[in-house]
Amino acid sequence: MPITEPIKRPISVVIPTAGQVKEITTRLIHSIADYVDQIILFDNLRKFNKKDFPDNVLVIRKNNLYVNPAWMKGAEIARNDYLILMNDDILFNHNEGELFDEIIFELENNMFSVLGTDNETMVMFDKIEELPENMKYEGFYVVKSEKRNENWGAFIALKKNSMVPIHNELLIYFGDDIIYHFSKLCHPYAKQCAKMCFKWYHRMSSTSSRPEIDMIREKEIQVYDQIIHILNSKLKDNPDLVAALNKRG
Repeated sequence: MPITEPIKRPISVVIPTAGQVKEITTRLIHSIADYVDQIILFDNLRKFNKKDFPDNVLVIRKNNLYVNPAWMKGAEIARNDYLILMNDDILFNHNEGELFDEIIFELENNMFSVLGTDNETMVMFDKIEELPENMKYEGFYVVKSEKRNENWGAFIALKKNSMVPIHNELLIYFGDDIIYHFSKLCHPYAKQCAKMCFKWYHRMSSTSSRPEIDMIREKEIQVYDQIIHILNSKLKDNPDLVAALNKRG
């Protein structure tokens, strides 16, 4: 019998990278390329070659867009309604096709605005040799996200029209926080946190890991604090909105 090709889901994946862990990023892309329609790789420091990837991988090399602007640009040019913003240093330990099917189901049928990741089901490793050969897969399931945990932004799934603007001064930090907090205002449905079994490369590998970038962190903290202050003010001045958010999760 002929071998059937994997079904590509109508999903666009956006991955910003500085190529710090090129082997992990390359392996990640090859592991999901058969299951999604489009992968947009922002090669911020020109470490990758398009010929190393399948045809549905778009490699974009411009001036360093950093993390958040790359996510924003990727959302803008994505050709699918389902969008995944992903770090460059994670690997999955189960059937990616099943995972993407479940994500589409949750976003389409349960009206969740955003799906993120949960710390409890992560396996940290520092070297590729440390990856366990076999890891129990307990299935994909969704629980209410009570708070944004440390690694929530490693893998963010949402509909394209649920993407909220990230302030243009936030280049590296807090983009996932903005998506987490403001999606509830724009789309007041129960925001959930996806519990997925996957492996995360422990040493930060994105643009934010470069030592020279640390000097701008303080500025971004100040900008983010101002944004959250405005958000809290809006909530304080709009009791009906607060009641609606509390009622719906």
